[in-house]
Amino acid sequence: NDKNTLPLKKDAKVAIIGDFASVPRFQGAGSSMVNAYQVDEPLALLKEYFPNNIGFAKGFERLEKENAQLEQEAVALAKQAECVLLYIGLPEGFETEGLDRTHMRLPKNQASLIKKLAALRAAQSELERRENLLNRRVETDLAPVLEREGVGCTVFSPLAQGILTGKYLDGIPEGSRCARPDGFLKKEWVTDEDRVRVRALKKIADRRGEPLAQLALNWILSHKWVSSILVGARSLEQLDQNLAALVRPRLTDAELAEIDAAVGKAS
Repeated sequence: NDKNTLPLKKDAKVAIIGDFASVPRFQGAGSSMVNAYQVDEPLALLKEYFPNNIGFAKGFERLEKENAQLEQEAVALAKQAECVLLYIGLPEGFETEGLDRTHMRLPKNQASLIKKLAALRAAQSELERRENLLNRRVETDLAPVLEREGVGCTVFSPLAQGILTGKYLDGIPEGSRCARPDGFLKKEWVTDEDRVRVRALKKIADRRGEPLAQLALNWILSHKWVSSILVGARSLEQLDQNLAALVRPRLTDAELAEIDAAVGKAS
């Protein structure tokens, strides 16, 4: 945000691009389906929030299929805009239950669109990915591309489903999401290896005089390619504590090196 692009003004001439804006993906690739009470469509919300928006372009096929016309329409729309809100992501066909992915790349048609929009220097591109101190895959696989193309990343699960709050250091607390039979976090995912890492991180947080969760969020904020964080707070108290990370002192180079030593440097 070096050029103070954010927050966007409500009267901005915004172009909304990307199939995920009109058809958001919230289902995983497994057999368990999410029965959502309500799904908000970003496109409808953005059109309401930005009354001077100049329109929407699909931009790409959902599957990895080239479509020059959709790409050209998106670029043409972007040329008329002050900024572009780009909604991209993994298509359903990139994941399947029971098989590990062999790569972390975006579909080629989306990558092509990003490059052409970035070349216009009118795009504020956005990508959403999981990243935290126990899962540093964005650093290794995507960060160089994000920085080169000027694409921001919205990070979700920054506290690793609560593991990075320290609540699971001495077992599984009753009432926690890991203890619930319908919870996303499984008991076997809270490993002894991660507990060792979290204890080492807690020592750093204690020395800084802040909760472990704030240290984890502060680490996310130390990356230039991060534009925003989805914290997923379950209470106002948690939200207040998470927001307090914004005014905490930034991590020093020495502290970042100590964190690397504690959890293992991204490679």
